Amino acid sequence: MRLLLISRLFFPLTGGVATEYTFLYNQFKNKKYKLDISVLTSKNSKNIYEKYKSRFILRSIFDYQNKNFFFFKLLYLIFSIISCFITFLFVFISQKKFDIVQIHSNFLFIKKSNYINYSILIFKFLGKKSVLDIKDLSSYPSKDLGFDYYLVNSQNTYNLVSKYISPTKIKLIYSPLIKNKNKKKTKKKIGQILYIGTISNQKGVQELINAFPINYKKIKKKKVELHLYGEIIDKIKLNKNTFYKGILPHNKAIDKIKQSEILVLPSFSESLPRVVLEAIFYNTKVLTSKGVPEIDKSLNSKNKILSIKKKIINKQIKFLLTKKSTQKYNYDFSKHEDKFVKKQFYNFYNSLEKNEYEFI
Repeated sequence: MRLLLISRLFFPLTGGVATEYTFLYNQFKNKKYKLDISVLTSKNSKNIYEKYKSRFILRSIFDYQNKNFFFFKLLYLIFSIISCFITFLFVFISQKKFDIVQIHSNFLFIKKSNYINYSILIFKFLGKKSVLDIKDLSSYPSKDLGFDYYLVNSQNTYNLVSKYISPTKIKLIYSPLIKNKNKKKTKKKIGQILYIGTISNQKGVQELINAFPINYKKIKKKKVELHLYGEIIDKIKLNKNTFYKGILPHNKAIDKIKQSEILVLPSFSESLPRVVLEAIFYNTKVLTSKGVPEIDKSLNSKNKILSIKKKIINKQIKFLLTKKSTQKYNYDFSKHEDKFVKKQFYNFYNSLEKNEYEFI
């Protein structure tokens, strides 16, 4: 069976998909699985098998996401259409044909997910079966786009997508938890508050920033600081003791999670945020939005943001700072274990090839 995974051909770059696609390649590269995986991407990485990395890919030289000019929108659209067409031809004329083509949805939805780049849909025809891989609540289809199947990684995403697409075409497989191989104990930086993710209005980042500075007599900390990491989508205005630190590779993100006292994610909508799962796994205190079924069961009320408003966030951070520097949780990580996830994907792909899969 030959599988093609597609992501990151041009802006906007996607988030954790490269990590997950690397996981799939590493898990199935053994010949005993009889699963030949290729990853089509513009991102350079030693861990990603880039058999069909095209050198014809055009990249925009401006941050189109923060521009509202019609010329920039039109120029980006032209770039993306040409890029898709040339890359499609490059792969199509190759000797290798694919049984399944899987496209990451963040690559399909552009301009903050306000519209679909329909030129990307031509990649469906590179395989006998096509799968749209949906990882984010902000990049889901509101109608059936003609894919054979739709892959989701959370109950929230499944519930949302099933409103528009028949559940018989949707499969839920949880993402693997990529663990840090560094077994050295990490010393907590008391008073360090962490945010990792897209810097956007949808994620409630400005509300979090506005909750600072945090001054509280009962908090025996010399300084309480907010460190923000991630790709900037919307403009933000920093306050006192708030710092934007840039973009982190995944292995460095884990180190920051282990070092920080509290991870905060005040998002207005989430599927199943991996960064929160990682914080739970490493016993870092979390403060996150309500509404994620898998996580809500493991958190007490003090870990859930009551309302995404600066005064409430400020008050809840203060409370968590008065508690122990670490926190233990009761979360079932079995559905994220490598062996379980690998089995789920293997059965899924084999069933697609045989055209006998029934989703429940």
